Amino acid sequence: MELWQEFKDWWYKYTYFNNAIKKGDLEEFKKLIDHYKLSDYLTANRRGIYFCQKALEAKQTHIVHYVMDLSNTNKELSIDDLDQILTHAAYYNNLDIAQRVCNYPNFLADEAFFKWIIYEAIKHKSSDVALLLIDKSIKILKAKRIKYLFRKAAYYNNLEIIEDLLKREALDLERQKYFVIWLICEAIKKGNSNMATLLLNSAVEISPQSQRDILSYAVMQNDLMVAENILNRRNEILFRDERWILGSLVEYAIIKHHPEMALLMLSSGALINPSPNSRSLMGLAYNQSLFNVMAKVIDKDVLIHDKSVWKNYIGPNREKIREAIENDYTLNPQQKLESLFKIRKGLMEWHVVESNLFVGPILRQALKIVDCDKRLQTLIELKRMEFTSEQRGLYENGLIQAAHEGNNSADKWHKLFSLIQNSILSDATGIKRSLYELTKNHKWKKRELLRFLDKLSDIDIDDDAQMQSIESFIQSALNPLERIATSNK
Repeated sequence: MELWQEFKDWWYKYTYFNNAIKKGDLEEFKKLIDHYKLSDYLTANRRGIYFCQKALEAKQTHIVHYVMDLSNTNKELSIDDLDQILTHAAYYNNLDIAQRVCNYPNFLADEAFFKWIIYEAIKHKSSDVALLLIDKSIKILKAKRIKYLFRKAAYYNNLEIIEDLLKREALDLERQKYFVIWLICEAIKKGNSNMATLLLNSAVEISPQSQRDILSYAVMQNDLMVAENILNRRNEILFRDERWILGSLVEYAIIKHHPEMALLMLSSGALINPSPNSRSLMGLAYNQSLFNVMAKVIDKDVLIHDKSVWKNYIGPNREKIREAIENDYTLNPQQKLESLFKIRKGLMEWHVVESNLFVGPILRQALKIVDCDKRLQTLIELKRMEFTSEQRGLYENGLIQAAHEGNNSADKWHKLFSLIQNSILSDATGIKRSLYELTKNHKWKKRELLRFLDKLSDIDIDDDAQMQSIESFIQSALNPLERIATSNK
């Protein structure tokens, strides 16, 4: 019975203490210490370490400081006590307490303890404490310990630790390049793209063969970030002597139904023109219903002379391929238009389809081009396409709008004039009126007026009184300038 009473007393006592710690109520905690007369025994019976652990777990740093102050007053904290407190500070990423422990004059830690405690901090995602401990121990850690920290930081995807170790040049990376490559592959394997990229961008010189191996691993793991990093290095051996490997990797990405990876590889130039495996790529993409990949293969011009591919793969799926191109957010309207033109050209060249293929989609993309000059030029180039009456209306409105855009009056004049000169519009009356108003209402320089007058002589104006009036207006505007120029001689 006496033992049971003792247990109950202990249970209630620690329940009261734990409640005070969880609430962060320092005054209540002090009262309990005084009530149970524990101030002289915190260190001796390790109750103080228990309270520190609970306070660190509850993120009540001020209670930890109080317990450490009280313990230190009565008896200096032992190295073992400090190790225990530091361990729990590492578990709960409490930089304040970790800093205090490290500043104790009697705190001594050997290399093995530092390695272990830093690892615990990394494992528990306590980056702040880990960085502090690295700073305190970097001078005594041997290369094999630092390699261990690199491994653990890479394993737990702790970029801060890797960046700090790289910045400190804690390891001779040139001598450890194969270790770094292994770390990169491990990061790719775990899906830690940022970690792999950080290590790739370190000062290590990665050989072309190792770049090839890393790229292969990235493609197999569908790691776009790492694959793009390697491809951007433009490895000469890979792109010149071993391009068949790139083609094989594209095939692998298609088979695994990773369209983004396949597109990335194709965009990098991962095909020989003409490629021996281009028909295979098209067939694989067709089997996987990856119409955007099919479009990209066409875009690389590798199949332009293979009639069977156009007839068997592209022709029957032209609408799906067209839809994939129009929905490709990585392409701007100009690029989409060019891709559609290439498909149209190939299909018409092999007499697979009729001549009005993709007229609507091509016009749509042309009208979306942001730069008004490029838009106008592109639309003028489409003048021989077979538009429906509705498409013709959209086309001509697009021409007129593009010609009127911009702030420079001279540029507008030339654009409006080009529409008349090319006889594109079914009714040029409105454009001629705009040209007349623009000529009449702007203060032109003599050289500009002469240039405009010279241009007017390039087109037939005999049947249009308004065009003649423009010529007359320019002549009348030039006469005073001529007189002024003569009088100044």
